[in-house]
Amino acid sequence: MESTNNYTETDLGNVSPNPKGTYDNATAYEYLDLVEYQGGSYLCIVNLDKTVKGINPTVGQNSETWQLVALPGTSTEEYVAKHTEVIEKAKQVETSRADVELCKQEVESAQADVEQMRQDTQQSAQNASDANTEAQQAVQQAEASRSAAQTSEQNAAASRDLANTYKEAAETAKSAAETAAQNASESKTATETAAQNAAQSKADIDSIKAAIEEAAKGENVSQIQQNMNDISQLKESLEECIDVTSSRNILAFENYTRGKYYSSSSGSDRYNDSFTAIDDYVKIEPNTDYVFSVFSDGNYKTIPNAVVIQYDIDRKYISGADVKTFKTAINARYIRLSMANVYFDKQVMLEKGTEPSKIYESPLIEKKYKIKNECIDDTQICDKVVSILKIKENEITVGASDCNFETLQEAISSIKDNTELNRYIICLKEGTYNLADGLDITDSSVMGVTVPNWATIVGIGNRENVILECRLDSRNQNISALNFKETSGIENLSIIGENTRYAIHDDFARESKGYDRRIKHCIIRGENTYYSTVYGAGTGDGANLKFEDVVFDGTKTGANYKKGNTFTVHNILKSQKNREITFANCRFLSGLDNNVKLKTLAYRAATGLDSANDMLTNVQFFGCEFSGETGFELSEENASVYGSGCLYYVTGFGNKNANHNIVTTDGKDYSGRVNLI
Repeated sequence: MESTNNYTETDLGNVSPNPKGTYDNATAYEYLDLVEYQGGSYLCIVNLDKTVKGINPTVGQNSETWQLVALPGTSTEEYVAKHTEVIEKAKQVETSRADVELCKQEVESAQADVEQMRQDTQQSAQNASDANTEAQQAVQQAEASRSAAQTSEQNAAASRDLANTYKEAAETAKSAAETAAQNASESKTATETAAQNAAQSKADIDSIKAAIEEAAKGENVSQIQQNMNDISQLKESLEECIDVTSSRNILAFENYTRGKYYSSSSGSDRYNDSFTAIDDYVKIEPNTDYVFSVFSDGNYKTIPNAVVIQYDIDRKYISGADVKTFKTAINARYIRLSMANVYFDKQVMLEKGTEPSKIYESPLIEKKYKIKNECIDDTQICDKVVSILKIKENEITVGASDCNFETLQEAISSIKDNTELNRYIICLKEGTYNLADGLDITDSSVMGVTVPNWATIVGIGNRENVILECRLDSRNQNISALNFKETSGIENLSIIGENTRYAIHDDFARESKGYDRRIKHCIIRGENTYYSTVYGAGTGDGANLKFEDVVFDGTKTGANYKKGNTFTVHNILKSQKNREITFANCRFLSGLDNNVKLKTLAYRAATGLDSANDMLTNVQFFGCEFSGETGFELSEENASVYGSGCLYYVTGFGNKNANHNIVTTDGKDYSGRVNLI
């Protein structure tokens, strides 16, 4: 696939929609840049030779700068794509145990979404839109249960394990529907109607749960069929108030790499400046025809070839080929692909069939749902939607004479009214900012600079030139360069902590019931830190930590500036919710073995009163690079004090040197808790 082209490079700008993620006031956008803003999608339409910065899209409308692509919506549709896959997996129970496991995973995801339905209903009982959405989720959960019941009819013995899983999901849905029905009784007419639908869903689900239990014993098949019919009728009534949109183009992706393609013989990475590889795994259907096409200046044609790699349900390599049309294998579930830059830079479609469509459609990751306008009035719009529409982002600048503040500390001190609906973006110009200035190192209560909740610190320029440093004369147990509490983040910065506790300390949200941490495109360096660690974290209930393109530099973190740990995290006792930590394209630089440590607090062994309730922390590594012979370790924080075991589950793919150790004292085998491809 290697090729050489002689050409003169010319920057034509964007020639097709260019996904840029969430809109950022500090970012300059050009023609065809595609952004997400307050739940909607917008395409930049400024002149080709211009850029726009600081002009927000108008929510739900076109403007001179932004073309509305997709209206803001609140409903999720995760079950629609998953439902089809659940039915298919159930039909293959007798021949494929892997497909059965997938069904179980999808039901677990469904349980989480039903729990969200319960929370939204409690938050706004007077909301017809939210109640209808929750009823829709209940229908989808019931539909998944119906699929399992149908499989049980065909093979009762093989579906016994599935039935148990669906039973748990139905019980969760039952609880959520009961809450919706109770709260909806106080609502207006439209809310009452939605609550009735939810109550009916509860009854249907409860009946199906019982039917599944009987089906597992090989009994009461006729009752299952009756439940299936009842659910179909309920689904039809709800669909009268729901609009559905989808796209023929399934080529929706977020991550790609220039200068790379995949080997058709092995799927491994190859490098050539003339190609671009799509790094995401694109979902496909097995035993199905697909065709590529490319659009330019209103015309279309099939791509001469693209390298398509097919993978099974576990994302293991099946086959690869240079094709313009292809048929997926019977066991294929995902593809990754690469193509010449000349085609990738245009509008590309991937759709079912053998002949391409003549009109280009933008891809949709999954089906989108919304309540029809005629089924809801202004008094019934849920508080959640109103909140999203009313979120305000305040931008303040730091660093230069024309900025709002000279120091970061002054900017942080000025923030008094930060809330979920009134957020702040602190923009730092290039320069070195002294975070040790003004700190009383003799006061043990002083932690150092804390990023305010609902605020993000963003560096403007080269991240290596926007430096936040806290350098102390001697090692200090309490002070870190930066500290985090609940929802907040940093982006495009270099953080240095010398003689500090950590470079970043993130362990102050233990009473929170859910918060987000976003750290993107940063360099975090520790030098001679007190605990020989760059980033020290403890995760509260419902924590969702995401690190993207972050360098954790532990080459001088240990005592006397020797190599040390890059990232250390523990869970909390009295856990009520799982937590998520995601690392994407991160580097852990140290050379020390096991420099990424995932530590478990299981229970307070001294008293036995406090426990973590077996709540897991799900950790994902995607495209990360580790140093040392073993990159990370799962271990116990202190078994004699905090108990024994392992409460982490690690997944991911595309990593380098992702070797690991599991060190526990309870004698149990936790090797199944790590599943890296």
